[in-house]
Amino acid sequence: RTPLTSDRLLDGAVDVAWYHRFRSKFDDKRWTTVDRYVKFASSGAGHARARLYGETMDARVSREELLRRITEKRNNDAVRAFGLLPLPPGEEEREVTLRYNEYLEYKHQSRVFGSMRQASEKLAVMIGMENLARTAGYPDPLRLQWAMEAKTVEDLREGIAVTLGDLVVRLDFDPFGDPRVTATKGEKMLKEIPAAAKK
Repeated sequence: RTPLTSDRLLDGAVDVAWYHRFRSKFDDKRWTTVDRYVKFASSGAGHARARLYGETMDARVSREELLRRITEKRNNDAVRAFGLLPLPPGEEEREVTLRYNEYLEYKHQSRVFGSMRQASEKLAVMIGMENLARTAGYPDPLRLQWAMEAKTVEDLREGIAVTLGDLVVRLDFDPFGDPRVTATKGEKMLKEIPAAAKK
């Protein structure tokens, strides 16, 4: 019923398209009945996690509530669910970028914890980004990552120049994406940045 493996599903990955197809077959009354009994088919915290995911995809959990759980409690299920929030119409690209940056920040903050907690938070971020990729319509999480990284260096496409008197130092990228720094004084290309201007 889904291309996701059982291991991925146990880790917290969600087939967003499948959920919406399945959910559309039930009105709210029937869905409540299904929800009441589905816990008997779950083990451990599986039902609570599935309920959180469903409520998130149905927009019954707010962005602010998920962020509160993430920042105050460092709740890994909320981290996974954050990528499942429906994207606001007309602001999809901006919202995906914001969520991607939230994931990077969460992962960065994880460095202060022990190795076991770091590993569990790293997995939560990875699954959350996979869920975000599916919510945003990317074919896979790697494409999402490429798109987000391309946006972060978008301002460098034309290069950045700093002028000090008649000295111009420029940072740009060659056609292969490798950075290069050039320095010119007047019309003359310099081999390196003068020592006095390096700082």
